[in-house]
Amino acid sequence: MRLQSLLLRDYTLQGWFYRTFNQAPAPLLATPGGFSNARSPSNPNGIVPIQVDDRGFRVSQCSKAGFTPDGRPCSKALALVTILERRLESVAGVSASWFSPAARGVIRTEVEAFVDELGFIPEKNLNPRGQVPGAKNPDGSPIVNTIPKTDYLRWVIGYDTFFFLRPLNPTNAFVLVAAWHGQWNLLERRGMDFRYLGEQKPGEPANVVGRIPGVAGCEKPGADGKFSILCQKANTKAFEDQYKFDNQFMQIALQTDYLHGKLEPHLVAILDVSGIFGFNPGLVYRLTDNVLLSANYVAIESSRRAGLGTFRGHDILQFKVQAQLN
Repeated sequence: MRLQSLLLRDYTLQGWFYRTFNQAPAPLLATPGGFSNARSPSNPNGIVPIQVDDRGFRVSQCSKAGFTPDGRPCSKALALVTILERRLESVAGVSASWFSPAARGVIRTEVEAFVDELGFIPEKNLNPRGQVPGAKNPDGSPIVNTIPKTDYLRWVIGYDTFFFLRPLNPTNAFVLVAAWHGQWNLLERRGMDFRYLGEQKPGEPANVVGRIPGVAGCEKPGADGKFSILCQKANTKAFEDQYKFDNQFMQIALQTDYLHGKLEPHLVAILDVSGIFGFNPGLVYRLTDNVLLSANYVAIESSRRAGLGTFRGHDILQFKVQAQLN
């Protein structure tokens, strides 16, 4: 649902509400056997072992000696599945835009609230102890991995204008589109330390063996000075942190044209205050009215592997020919 109005002949106001799915899926480590297995007095945890061969493929027959009819080794195992989940969330927002004579351009403002968006906290989504049949929390409840939800407030403040720079282009103007983006995680606090959705730091293990307070056998190391293999826990620091105020970046796009509109160079830059930078220079040449030649280069540099920085180290050089055949 969207409403729009014009105020005082200059200000365009909009408000909207809609339901949508989260764009980036949230990971969830399923319990042994999956979530849909029926529980019964003889099987209180609902765990159903399945028969697999030495490659991990499911097989219908496995002899008592542990071989398939084809002679491959086989055994019973518990199914472990990492689900990439998407669910509905609510989005409500308002925006306003107007031309400012003082700024000689268009000012754009927008703010949106995202309610019940799926989040990622390693010890909740990917707790390895959820794979251990019968494992308990310190309060005695069974360990079942879940997906936490959170609320976000996201905003944009933009400025659009055009100007002439005669030394670079004596005949045509430059078009400038700039915007400042931001995000506020309203539920980020102690005990709710959200991380980017499964974004793991290079070289860091997702799980570690160590002390788990309140869990028998895992509060102190054994006689050999080591913890049991059952004392595994999620390595929270192995995943990229999502700050309470995050995605604070400036987006700038600049474009002009030469040769009576035949040649259109452009530059797009993204500058994040956390040390994430993206640059996309390119140009389009109109060979004829039906044939376009284009070249683009994308370079990404980042101090952390989050957001746009996920694709750091993968520069792209692209050439394209576009033809209209009718």
